[in-house]
Amino acid sequence: MSLSIKFPMILGQFGFSSYADDQTTQAINQNLKMLLLTKPGEYVNDINFGVGLYTFLFEMANPDTEQQISQKIKQQVSRYMPYVVIKKIDFDQTSIDNGALGIGLHYTVNNDIKQEYLHLHVNI
Repeated sequence: MSLSIKFPMILGQFGFSSYADDQTTQAINQNLKMLLLTKPGEYVNDINFGVGLYTFLFEMANPDTEQQISQKIKQQVSRYMPYVVIKKIDFDQTSIDNGALGIGLHYTVNNDIKQEYLHLHVNI
């Protein structure tokens, strides 16, 4: 049974390639990336879907902006991926002045003890 289609989509003999049951972390990371990078209104079937990290690239680097991004991420994850619990969000400040944003998500799946980590670097 597949969990999610792999991107880029590649058509094979039995349909599009997808993640297997033992690749849960990879599938969740891909789904998180799609949620973080999709701008609200971009996904036709649900205009509320997405965080739109690209829209924050030229915002001021301060605690208020980080809080706004964190709240948006937590809100979207709880709505569209309720099995994922965000434990901590790290912001990479090293390239903030170069039109880039680095975010690290520490999360668990279904409140499991094992914590997973996803780092995403967004730039222009």
